[in-house]
Amino acid sequence: MFDGRAVDLCQCQCKFLKPVFVGDCLSLQVETGQPDGTFIPFDASWVNEKGGDVVIRARGAVAAISAESQESAAGDRTSFVTAALTENDLSIDELAARSESIAFAISDPLKRRFAAEIIQVEDGARPAAGNNFLSTVMLSTLVGMRLPGRYATFSGFQVNFNQSTPSKVTCQWSGTVQKATVVTESAELSIELTAEGSGEPIATGAIQSMVNPRARQIISCQEIRERYLDVGLAGKVAIVTGSSRGIGAATAKLMAMHGAKVVVNYNRGQADAEAVAADIQSAGGAAIALQCDVADELQVQTMMQRAASELGGVHLLINNAVKDAHARDALDLSWEEFLTELEVTLKGVHNCCRAAVPHMRAHGGGKIINLSTIYVDNPVKGQAKYITAKSAVVGYTRSLARELAAENIQVNLVSPNMTTTDLLAGLPSEIIRRMGQQRAGKRNLEPIEVAQAIVFLASQWSNSMNGQKLVLNLGEPPFA
Repeated sequence: MFDGRAVDLCQCQCKFLKPVFVGDCLSLQVETGQPDGTFIPFDASWVNEKGGDVVIRARGAVAAISAESQESAAGDRTSFVTAALTENDLSIDELAARSESIAFAISDPLKRRFAAEIIQVEDGARPAAGNNFLSTVMLSTLVGMRLPGRYATFSGFQVNFNQSTPSKVTCQWSGTVQKATVVTESAELSIELTAEGSGEPIATGAIQSMVNPRARQIISCQEIRERYLDVGLAGKVAIVTGSSRGIGAATAKLMAMHGAKVVVNYNRGQADAEAVAADIQSAGGAAIALQCDVADELQVQTMMQRAASELGGVHLLINNAVKDAHARDALDLSWEEFLTELEVTLKGVHNCCRAAVPHMRAHGGGKIINLSTIYVDNPVKGQAKYITAKSAVVGYTRSLARELAAENIQVNLVSPNMTTTDLLAGLPSEIIRRMGQQRAGKRNLEPIEVAQAIVFLASQWSNSMNGQKLVLNLGEPPFA
């Protein structure tokens, strides 16, 4: 390779370009330049014979060395390392100014064993492995075992030798982290090679290493029991608009039974709202009934302030209030009638969100759940006013979700199928029953089922959902 001359490293800069795995066969290609005194410059590439990829590139200089000694035995040592090493498992944020070292000693029998096991030649004499070359190999042990250890990917190094590494003498590579960058998960180390009994360093240089993140641990049942069984509503203050009857009442009660403190909002149904609050209180929950027309911005602000002062804040907002759902053909409706519906269904949602979000920001986050309907995607005759208003709520929800996502405030929708509430009070019971039988699920929804979906979206179990629509369709279109 070097015209039959025995040579060893004097200086080297090396970059590891691609991973090498156990069983890979590498071929070494070396080009030498004109000698400069005692130094012979070289450029080297290690090529993976499987695919022909260059996996390592190096350049530097070598110099002639004396013939290998004939030490006959290696004693009981099987490794250049002189003492057992424990593997560190340091992460990138634990590396700042950290120093580690490894001790090793080179013996001629181990040099010959290394050459026999690593280097394959088709003809000619097997090249000798010089002491400086072997001590350079030990850099991977320093990185892979000690600094950073288990999570290292050795990416490159530079080393300059001032003298030859002695045989049979304990030597030590020492490394100190000069720079650890969390963003790129990379570390730069200064290194120094010394020998026992010598005051001058044999070599100095630097190492570049990637520091891989620790393997993620599979969550344990104990952690699930401690942190994830509870839905996380205990102590939260929830405002449920339009909660004197129907879906709102069921939602207020279910949230209270999960430990939330609930504002039972009403506009005209005071007796019903107070009955809902009283039921919650008698069951050991916390609730107050507050009158508020959600279309009135000042009334909404007052309701939010009372919730904060009397219950301790505003963490959850369920926009359930609706005007009515009386069937009318679209062309029989005046524009004023559409606006009247929008005043409650859209303006009321906006008023409540606008007043509640500052409270949520003060608590570091919150959740808003708006009520829509499957009829937005699957319209029925006679509900143009209601569907138009709820369609606007869908767009509003998605827009608000995007705007508040960075503030840990999630905004989602529940879109139920026909639910047995007072909105159907104008229809005969038999017609309501028949309508349910015509559905794929052979029934209508019950308010508690919608409440369960709302509680899910209000809970910590839905923290990863934002701007989404939870469709309660009983097995018929639309499918989310």
